[in-house]
Amino acid sequence: MRELLEQDHYEVLEVKRDASPQDLGRAYRVVRSAYEGDSIALYSVFGDAEADVILERIDEAFQILSDE
Repeated sequence: MRELLEQDHYEVLEVKRDASPQDLGRAYRVVRSAYEGDSIALYSVFGDAEADVILERIDEAFQILSDE
């Protein structure tokens, strides 16, 4: 798996290039929930600053891909 900053928006959200708007929304919610708050993905793996960067990248990917 490539580093987050090397991934394209589709890879960040873990969706296919032909994903529907509903698929994008679902993927966004799932991926974002994995990296926010008390998520197990953050437990001793990522610091707060790293988690913020990941969440920003996820948000950016969703904004760009969901913009018609």
